[in-house]
Amino acid sequence: MSAADDADCSWPLPRANPDLVGQEQAEAHLAAVYAAGRPAHAWLFTGPKGIGKATLAFRLVRWLFRHGGSERVGGPATAAADLFGTAPPPPASPSLFVDPADPVFRRVASGGHADLFTLEPGIDPKRGTPRTEISVAEVRAAGAFLAATAAEGGWRAVIVDPAEAMNRNAANALLKTLEEPPHGTVLILVSHAPGMLPATVRSRCRTVTLAPLSTQTIAALLPSYRPETTVDEATVLARLARGSIGHALRLASSEGERLRGQLTRLFRALPAVEPLAVLDLGEAVKGQGSGEGGFALLADLLRAWLASIVRVAGGAPPQEALASEAETIGRLAAAGGLERWLQVWENSTRLLARAETANMDLKQILLAVFLNVEAALKR
Repeated sequence: MSAADDADCSWPLPRANPDLVGQEQAEAHLAAVYAAGRPAHAWLFTGPKGIGKATLAFRLVRWLFRHGGSERVGGPATAAADLFGTAPPPPASPSLFVDPADPVFRRVASGGHADLFTLEPGIDPKRGTPRTEISVAEVRAAGAFLAATAAEGGWRAVIVDPAEAMNRNAANALLKTLEEPPHGTVLILVSHAPGMLPATVRSRCRTVTLAPLSTQTIAALLPSYRPETTVDEATVLARLARGSIGHALRLASSEGERLRGQLTRLFRALPAVEPLAVLDLGEAVKGQGSGEGGFALLADLLRAWLASIVRVAGGAPPQEALASEAETIGRLAAAGGLERWLQVWENSTRLLARAETANMDLKQILLAVFLNVEAALKR
């Protein structure tokens, strides 16, 4: 999750997060690679959004800063002294953990480590809105940073998050650094959609694919970030989260709760559709684009409602619902029948996909979805 995604969130940013849960296999693989003296000059961390890719990237960089000196390139990692000449003991397990009290951790968390350069879209200073691209000028600045001498005598690192935010010129500019990496440097690309990156970029990186988190892991993690979350709520949110703790936290946020409440009221009113209420809901997210805090979050919730109704119509229990929603789901499933709800699902998902990928009126798309539901129930 980039800074732009997390600007209004209460959970730790990846650079300040000491915990990595559910990705032990990827972490152990990286630790083994460096312990064996086979470091890559460029890594590509892939997988769904919000599963720990950026957290792992900062975790690896902190570990390199703390445990690897410049002489480790081409050989096993060795302990590097800190600014005061004190060398930490080498790690005893396949972990990249660095104590949050460590000065290296604190400098990385604050963005003040002299040997770390982070590329992310960030916030537009003039408009105060999230940017969508990483420019060629920023990538060239990162290349110049890597070419300079390490300020603390060890590694120099660049993290790009998300890598697909680089425009074409920026990606091409990155190729020079990938083809001729300076000694003692590491470049980590975090990507939710690696297929959007040029093949020439992907081929010059060593790929580590992170798996979606299990529902049990997400349900267990949620209360640590949001103590007010009940066990039942955590279970439902984990099922809705599609393997992403980041997505679960967005669903649990005040914005997620508000959108879910509005959708619940609309579904409870069925088979009657309240056009003004639907349009108000569309208006509420219209200005937020397709980001996770806007229409994409609403579309996910709407798809989850429809999916639950389809499953119940087919004889399954309403897993992705709280007790307060289960009654409505059961009533609607019985009223429409499996065949009609499957048609509604297919039509609605097609409409929502078009709205997310094209510049279309979100309010009209939402209204079309609910009118489609109303027609199925009244037939």
